[in-house]
This record gives sequence, C-alpha cells and structure tokens, in this order.
Amino acid sequence: MLIQQAKLMSEVHGVLVVIPCDERGTPNPEYEKRCRRLDLETESLEFPTSYNFYNVDLLRALGCVEKIREMAIRHKIDFFHTVQLNVAVELVSRELGIPHLMNIYQLRKEEFRLCAGDIFAHYHLCDSELYSGMWRKGLGIESRCIRPAAPARQAERKEDYRRTGLKVLMLGSVCERKNQLTAVRAAENCKKNYDIELIIAGDCENPYGELCRKYIEERKLEQTARMIGFVSDIRELLAGCDCLLCASTDESFPSSIVEALTYDLTIVSTPVAGVPELFRDGQNSLISGGYEVHDIEEVLVRTFQAYQSGQINLIHENARELWEHHFAPDIIRDQMEAYYRYIAGRGTHAELHTDIRKMVSETRKAERLLDRMTGGELYKKRALYYSMLMPRLQGKRICIWGAGKLGQQAYNLLACLHIGVTVVAFIDKSKEGKYLGVPVIKSEEIDCLHIEAVIIGFYHNTDEAVSFLAEKGWKCNENVWILP
Repeated sequence: MLIQQAKLMSEVHGVLVVIPCDERGTPNPEYEKRCRRLDLETESLEFPTSYNFYNVDLLRALGCVEKIREMAIRHKIDFFHTVQLNVAVELVSRELGIPHLMNIYQLRKEEFRLCAGDIFAHYHLCDSELYSGMWRKGLGIESRCIRPAAPARQAERKEDYRRTGLKVLMLGSVCERKNQLTAVRAAENCKKNYDIELIIAGDCENPYGELCRKYIEERKLEQTARMIGFVSDIRELLAGCDCLLCASTDESFPSSIVEALTYDLTIVSTPVAGVPELFRDGQNSLISGGYEVHDIEEVLVRTFQAYQSGQINLIHENARELWEHHFAPDIIRDQMEAYYRYIAGRGTHAELHTDIRKMVSETRKAERLLDRMTGGELYKKRALYYSMLMPRLQGKRICIWGAGKLGQQAYNLLACLHIGVTVVAFIDKSKEGKYLGVPVIKSEEIDCLHIEAVIIGFYHNTDEAVSFLAEKGWKCNENVWILP
C-alpha cells in the first residue's frame, strides 16, 4: 500500500522510496521491482520495523539512527511516511523536526498494553475506521482512515455477468487468518450443485499452505481448487476471473478488494473489520454471515443465484459508484495531500524530544542477561519487551502453558532474566508427570494453582488458550504473557 501511495504522491511531490535490506545489505527484490515498474526513485537501507509492540527492536533501531539521519540530510527530506512501527525514523524525525506519518493496520486492543512509551510516530494512517479509531485511542495519537487506491485511473466494465460457471479468485499470502482452507471446503460443498473453480494466488510455502495442498490432493479437488503460488503481476488473473473471495478472519481492509473492483469482479467477503464500513450485502457485494465453512458456502450459493437472477447487474452498478467515491486514485491522492499538509502545518515536530535514556538502559540490561541464554541473539531483538516484563513478573508464582520446546525456552528465559519467579506447573493436554522437574497438569486444573501469571509457551493456535483464560478472568498482556 505504501508504494501505491508513493506513486500517487509523486504526482505532486518529489518522492524517494527507501527499501529495507537485510543484514547482508540485500534490498527486498519484490519492492525494487514494483518501484521500477512505477518509475519511483529508490535507495536501500537496513532498518528494523515491527507490526506489533512485542517485536520492537529498540537497540537495533538506535543503531540505525545515524545512517537514516545522514540519508535525510543528503536528500533534504522534509516529510517521512513509513509503514509499521519504525522507531529509528521517529527518533530522526524528532531530532531534525521532520513530520512523520506511519501506516500500520490491524492489532488487538490488548497489544497496546505493551506500548513501551512515547517512541512512535504521532500521526497515523489506516485503511479502516475500526483500526484507525483503535490506534487513535491506544496510542493517544492522531489518525485518519484513507482507503487503498485503485491500481488504475478507470474501472473496467465486463460485457456480461450472466454465467453458469464462476471463476472465483483469492489473493494474498496463504495463512490461517486469510482462511483459505475454509474457502476450499466451502467450494467443495458448492461443487455438488454449481460449476465453481477456486483459484488461490499467494505465497503458500508454509505449513498452512501445505495443509491446504494436502486437503485438495486427498479430496481430489484439483478441478475445483487450484493453488498457483505468488503472482507478482495479477492483472491477467483479475481480468480472467468473475469474483474475488475474501474469507479472512483478521484484516484491516483487504486491498485485494480494491484491485478486484477495478477489474469489475464481484466482491464476495466475510464481514471482516473495515469491509462492512463500505460494503452492503446484496447491494454492492455479497457478504457472509460469518467465517465458517457453512457461512462461506452460503454466500457462494447466493452469489451463483445473483448471477442467475440478474441481480448481479445492480450489484455491479452500485460497486462501480462505490469505486468512484472511495477508491479512485485522484480521490485518494487528494485525501493524502490534505493529510500531509495538515501534519506539516502542525509545526511541533522538533519539540518532541522524549527522554528515553531509562528505557534504553533497562533494555540494555535485559540484553546483557540474554547473553547467558543459548541462542541469545535470537531473543535480543525482543529485549525491550523483556525489560518491560521483568518488573511485572518479579517474584510471582506462575505456570507455563506448553510443555514442549518453546515451553522449555520460556522456562530458561525466565531463569536468565533473574526475576525470581516460581514456576508452579506446566499446562499441557498431551503430557503427564513432570517436565523439567515441574508438575504437568491439564488446563482445567489451573484454578487450583494459586498463581499470579500465566506464560503461554507456544506460538500456533494461541487464541484457544487466550480465550480459555479470558473466560476465567485472566487478561492478555496483563497477567497472561507470550514467551519466548
């Protein structure tokens, strides 16, 4: 989204796109390709960003300040626009008095309890009113909702919408929150009565992608669902499909919807985050009642019925009007320019000299303690998080949920940080006896432990554990913590 916005703003301003590079100095090749295609000037730098507070790497950010400062002075930068949490740029912004606007999207409310202090941009841009309001309240900053810009100046118009068979496209990385497996199962059910082809385009080289592939193979669904991997230029795909399906359970506002509208595809979506802010079921789109297989199946069936009855023509007319008022590039550019001018006119950027010396000192202390941890370099990027956690867990009786590899890492990490916790038990549904000399219990026994905090020592499917604890009055990032 930021590269699209850079292209729009290059129509009224000089724009330099700074592409992140890895620790070997290699810039992101996909970002380079997109910028070349859009004729945008680029430079590459190493700098850390984070999509949540848990992974903010304060010390590495401090190490990048000098080269960002040098770049800003050399290019005479007078406005920063970044994506995700970028502490290094914010520190340079305050030092040089340069306005700084950040794009960052969905985050759970409880995540804001991990905000370490005033080290983030004071101006925010988001693509949904829901998350714009959440960031405004969570950080006490200014925020505006500006939708993704369409990839073309004009929206396409298909000649005919009356079809018996439909090609349904899904775009985006194949992952749990995008919910592709649920969509595959729904398409499988629809296949009994309708001619449907589901095309899934997006990076699928991960365990969830393998799960989807395995399901398709085992159920012999190759003619119903196809996974084609990452596609850099999706224009041909969009032109060849009838519908865009968004089955997501967690989004801010899916940019794929805007791309699909531009090519006159029917929008079929779950009611995720910002989607209901603009899209109305049966009026300009088809919106499911939820996120499960039966919900996606039901909305796909209604989509076929809309095509067969001719209702689809009115849906597309209304969708085209929505595109013109909310996604047309000129509209988005003017909204961006107005927000830029508002921020630049505030004139207080050089006065935001927050004293972060104590925060840095505590983070360095945590980093030194991590030297004793096997593979400590892997954990040091979270030293700020651990420094916040240390006083909150000091001397408490706790349990660790997960008697596996990550649970052991959490156990060792707590020992390295010298915070005097007493690990009363491990919780694990598949193990019994003792683990690391500590009793292993079932989750339903937690009320008998007389503990003050729970450490979740695993990464995948944590929602179930968090929900279980929430029902018992526990609060994530207050007395429930993720480690390592």
